[in-house]
Amino acid sequence: MFIPPKTTKKQAKTQRMAYFHISPPDVLNFTDGSTARTGVNGGPDAWSNYTLATMLDKVDEAGQVATLLAVVGKKANKVFRAFVWGSEGDSKKIDLVLKQFEEYCIPRQNVAYECFCLFTRDQGPTPREP
Repeated sequence: MFIPPKTTKKQAKTQRMAYFHISPPDVLNFTDGSTARTGVNGGPDAWSNYTLATMLDKVDEAGQVATLLAVVGKKANKVFRAFVWGSEGDSKKIDLVLKQFEEYCIPRQNVAYECFCLFTRDQGPTPREP
């Protein structure tokens, strides 16, 4: 006969949460423009909703950054390694990491090309008279 060991309320709550699976946000896609101002794919609140639902907000910031990097994909990890940080500990602060990804994902504008497209007039084919 199996006699379960005594568990505290915290351990029981953790064990119950282990059976509840919440899928993480999608892998960060750098090819579409929807990643700007999101941090991760799925909208601006996808990561914050995920952290609240999985109680990841109770984990220290380094753990949150590690989880984010595990979720966002290989290309995003390469981008993360290329970021330049102000101080040594900044790469372990989730707010700064999300801000860096946001700045990286915001589409860059080529002002000269935009002006060229605006001021170029191409006359299309003229309609033929019947």
